[in-house]
Amino acid sequence: MPNQPPIWPSETKRLNRGDLEINGLGGWLILVQFSLWFALVGSVLYLTAGILPLFAGETWERLTSPDSPAYDAMWTIIIPFEAIGNAVLIIILTVVLILLYKKKRWFVPAAILYFTVVLMLTSVGFMLAQSIPLIAEEGVGKSVSKIIRNLFTCLIWIPYFLRSVRVKNTFVK
Repeated sequence: MPNQPPIWPSETKRLNRGDLEINGLGGWLILVQFSLWFALVGSVLYLTAGILPLFAGETWERLTSPDSPAYDAMWTIIIPFEAIGNAVLIIILTVVLILLYKKKRWFVPAAILYFTVVLMLTSVGFMLAQSIPLIAEEGVGKSVSKIIRNLFTCLIWIPYFLRSVRVKNTFVK
């Protein structure tokens, strides 16, 4: 009986997928766009106003000189790690946004890469920072909440990118 409706909901979705015409940068992709732009601006500001000034003469000297009370050898690892990590994120975000607006099929793997790299960099940065007593004494609450937030971001957006009908219909070039 060819006119009988499918029994399973997944069959209905598969049969109707081509008829839905759900595509474009609307829906949840509006939130994705906002989040990516916010992350790009935040990363640029953090790198230029927060990290790069640490390399300037007196600050760098105070943190990396064994005679200084703020000295810890790990600063020479953590500060460059933060600078390089943020520079990498800025590059990845720029590529992700270009792929998004060109609606390229490589957008999905690039976005997944971005969210995964953010989670990894946050986790590694946290572990490195905990080796500095001055930072470890401040507590772990803010850093752990950032890791958890990034984990939930991955748990929400990665499945969305992999399963969304809109994403599959939009990023086809």
